[in-house]
Amino acid sequence: MKTNDYLAQGKYPIIDQGMEFIAGYVDDRELLCKVKAPCIIFGDHTKIVKFVDFEFVLGADGVKVLQPCEKLFPKYAYHYLKTVKFPEKTGYMRHFKYLKLTSIPIPPLDEQRRIAAILDKANEVKKSTEETQNMRNEFLSSVFLEMFGDPRQPMESIELSSIASVESGNGFPTDYQGETGKEFPFYKVSDMNLDGNEKYMINYNNSISRETVAHLKARIFPSGSVIFPKIGAAIQTNKKRITTRPCCVDNNVMGIIPTSKLSSEFLHTLMQFKDLSEFASSASPPSMRKTAVESWGVLDVSIELQLLFEQICDELNSVPTSGLRVENLIGSITQEMLA
Repeated sequence: MKTNDYLAQGKYPIIDQGMEFIAGYVDDRELLCKVKAPCIIFGDHTKIVKFVDFEFVLGADGVKVLQPCEKLFPKYAYHYLKTVKFPEKTGYMRHFKYLKLTSIPIPPLDEQRRIAAILDKANEVKKSTEETQNMRNEFLSSVFLEMFGDPRQPMESIELSSIASVESGNGFPTDYQGETGKEFPFYKVSDMNLDGNEKYMINYNNSISRETVAHLKARIFPSGSVIFPKIGAAIQTNKKRITTRPCCVDNNVMGIIPTSKLSSEFLHTLMQFKDLSEFASSASPPSMRKTAVESWGVLDVSIELQLLFEQICDELNSVPTSGLRVENLIGSITQEMLA
């Protein structure tokens, strides 16, 4: 079913491979998926896994519907498939060929049900934590609008290049990848999805030494830089993250390095109102030009007022949150339960 046929409301939900669990609705019962629920949806391009236990209509192309055999408790199979690791740099290609190679351990059904129930509870805690973080983000956006106005409306602005530099990352040869105990984290777009990196870049899969930085002629981005994807479908995810220590980024990432006239917190929140695709070319795949970002007209706000907003952000961040601990705990539980 094509996306332009989706309805905002209707009798039957549409499940596709997108981030949203339900992509839309349709009224035509004849379009219902013939596979009996419960079943598992796998996004062939996006690698997103969904558990569906109701009647639904299949969305756009690129969706695989999996029905577990009698030996597999459906929710157990769902949780296990969410742990599958795919090869890196596969982009928007189809991934089902890799999923088909996965071997799923099959303990007794009662054990599968117990494992699934524990992981369901863990995910409920995760969802509650995410909702709390979303409330914080909404609060900051509201404060920003109250203090500075809506940046999407015509207002007095200055070019970003006058208060920040814009830089792209460097190539990262595979021979230097895989180490995590070195001085400088080397971030990829995928690191933005790691647990705990929802706003600030804290965790990483790769790091390099100062000597390797020199050898690769890699740029060091200082703490407080705002980084984001700059090429391909990842641009549409609109991820923007703040670095928390000096680091390097690969050549699929671009970063804005604020001067003393620009607050990182102010910039990051401002960018929540900006669609990254507006910086991108119309080529296939789309890519982001440095000059397009540099010429972006940003709100002309005094640094004093920006720092006041940053203080509000810091106070909000100081409120205890178990988000990262919950994410780590869920990861540990999942590994132990499904090992």
